[in-house]
Amino acid sequence: MTRNVKQLSRMFHVYDRMNVAKYIKSLSPIHYWSLNETTGNVARDQGSGEVDGTYSGSGITRGVSTPYGAGFRVSVNADQVNCGDAADSPFTELTISALIKADNFTVGRWRTPLHRNNGTSVGSSVFFIGTETGAPNQIVATIGSGFGASGYMAGATGINAIVDTWYYIVAAWDGTTVRVYVNGNEEATYSYAGQLTNKVAVTRIGTSGGYHWNGIIDEVAIWNKGLSVKKIKKLTKLMKI
Repeated sequence: MTRNVKQLSRMFHVYDRMNVAKYIKSLSPIHYWSLNETTGNVARDQGSGEVDGTYSGSGITRGVSTPYGAGFRVSVNADQVNCGDAADSPFTELTISALIKADNFTVGRWRTPLHRNNGTSVGSSVFFIGTETGAPNQIVATIGSGFGASGYMAGATGINAIVDTWYYIVAAWDGTTVRVYVNGNEEATYSYAGQLTNKVAVTRIGTSGGYHWNGIIDEVAIWNKGLSVKKIKKLTKLMKI
């Protein structure tokens, strides 16, 4: 009986993972790293942009369990998936998303599981998802902080992340307004009109190059459109959050 239950549990786990991947891909992301690789150094991009990332760092653990599938853990400062010039096109709309869980936080340091910039700064970034230093690990997800948005704290959610807790974070920009969702709930909104132009920058998962995440990351996706709240809520439900 116990053996059968375990087999059924594994079957449902695989089915859930397929459902999430299928729905994300049905929304036509330009980049989608499911981060479920267990060997090798390539993080495959299943989006239309097809920019595979490269795993690097001595503290990376692949195949770590997530609410519905598998992701990867970063634990040393240099750990990351370097996605190079992913998301380098001009944008008039954009959505970024990631499923994250922290193992611990460093006092007085930003932590960025997703970041794009030509340096380590969040203040001049194209976009980022992270936890901030000023408040006790407040979740922030800002698009356009380096292009005239209302500062890098524009996407501050007021939610302080807790160790060993899952968060599915989405920032969706429809061309005029950025809305930030944590576990399906809208927690921040700010106005931003204009264009995210090309910028010589690097997209990284797990670090900004200076601000390092310590924990698990899964299901990183980027769209060149602003996803609707209905689609974001469905994504969150599929994530088992």
